[in-house]
Amino acid sequence: MVLGLIPGAITAALLTGVFVAIALWARTWASDIASAITGDDTPNALLVALFAIAIIGGGVVLAVYTFTTITLLIGQPFFERISDIVSDTEGFTPVREADPWWRSTLRGIRDGLRLLLWGAAMGTGAFVVGLIPVVGTAAGLAVNVLFGGYLLALELTAYTLTRAGVVRLRARRAALAARRSRALGFGVAAYVVCLIPLGAVASMPALVAGGTLLACHCLTGSARPATA
Repeated sequence: MVLGLIPGAITAALLTGVFVAIALWARTWASDIASAITGDDTPNALLVALFAIAIIGGGVVLAVYTFTTITLLIGQPFFERISDIVSDTEGFTPVREADPWWRSTLRGIRDGLRLLLWGAAMGTGAFVVGLIPVVGTAAGLAVNVLFGGYLLALELTAYTLTRAGVVRLRARRAALAARRSRALGFGVAAYVVCLIPLGAVASMPALVAGGTLLACHCLTGSARPATA
């Protein structure tokens, strides 16, 4: 647990600075967006507030997901060890050797960027939903939590599924589809924990262990997912 907390602490320090900057500039950005849309140099305060909330909400989505991606990259040796120990307790036998650190890191960056683009697209969608009067904020938050949880589940199961020969992102999505409810439940719970201040730092070793268990359960279905 102690070793597993070190990468999370480093990432938390980095992203805290980024998120503080977003929070400080959110109102200015919201005012500029509202002015561009309405053509008014002094836009309505409520409209500016809604835009600011939507911007901060989108920042939360990216921060939570990016936290996991960066932490997994920084702490790869620690988390892979945790994952291997949990896999052993489940009787999981890898079908392929672990890749060299540089290869798995490059693949993690590539897949992470792809998922980050998905997250950015969904964050934009949640931003638009958040502008709906009355129900927009709650609906936007629900979209963020559900989609963000799915992305976390994909990321946290990546190492174990790769060791099982399920390497490509499309194949990993198919593996999670075999246990869709469980994968979404785990991902949403992980996402909510990460929303708690310092929650992601304290829980990352446990989330890695949970992702390993989820991957093992996905691989014990009636049909093993394709590796292509």
